[in-house]
Amino acid sequence: MATFLENASRNLLREEGTKLSNQKDEAGNPFHLTYLDTNGYLTAGHGHKLTPDDEEFGYGEGQLVSGERASEWYSQDLQNAVSDARYRVNNFDYLSDDKKSIVTQMAYQMGGSGLGAFTNFLDELN
Repeated sequence: MATFLENASRNLLREEGTKLSNQKDEAGNPFHLTYLDTNGYLTAGHGHKLTPDDEEFGYGEGQLVSGERASEWYSQDLQNAVSDARYRVNNFDYLSDDKKSIVTQMAYQMGGSGLGAFTNFLDELN
């Protein structure tokens, strides 16, 4: 049986998708492309918003990023989402796996502050 994190990850990868290049690395893996998200932010991998902390921050749209780098971002962003969800929902670890998955996905999509804006929803969970 899949864990909440596996379910959240599967759903996020399906929802976020990715922009892939036709170019491939030495191992045959396609490169990811930078793109503008729906809010106009430069993004790469699986919905990773590039920030000044990323060496790729100065890239333009359509630049190549390795699959390895995209996987690093995804792993870190997913762990950040779980941390944000736990911070916002006091009894997070006692929720059903479905609820944990949903809250984690919301935190991934909107960030902790975006999730925090859903006060009535969070009040019901807490």
